[in-house]
Amino acid sequence: MKPVYMLDVVRDGTRWSGTVAEHHVHTHGRTLAEVESAARDALALVLDVPPAEVAVELRGESPLLEAHDHARTARARAQERERAALADVARELAAHRVSRADIARLTRTTPGAVIRAIRPRPDGGGDTLSGNVLPARGDDPI
Repeated sequence: MKPVYMLDVVRDGTRWSGTVAEHHVHTHGRTLAEVESAARDALALVLDVPPAEVAVELRGESPLLEAHDHARTARARAQERERAALADVARELAAHRVSRADIARLTRTTPGAVIRAIRPRPDGGGDTLSGNVLPARGDDPI
């Protein structure tokens, strides 16, 4: 895996400036794509590697960007909590022989989402909730 270098970008009038501080690389461009490409090329020269082996990640300084990052992180956590809650309710309802289709209706999701919540374990065993192998049809009980 190639290393990723942080490219700090700021708007400078009508242009963008970019800096990779750890390697003293500074670039300018009309678009972020130009700055990113120039930084990748400059880093490749500094590191003596092909540009394809250099990855940069843009980082901007702005309270709005920080708020967006915070919201994105919060959304990811909420999605994980939702997935765990779906898995819990699917386990409970499956114990009462409720079908995947009915679990999906009750949880306002899809049978596929129910299946993903209780997908088979990576070791090839049963599902991660009850140890049972899921039936193939959507109307069969879990």
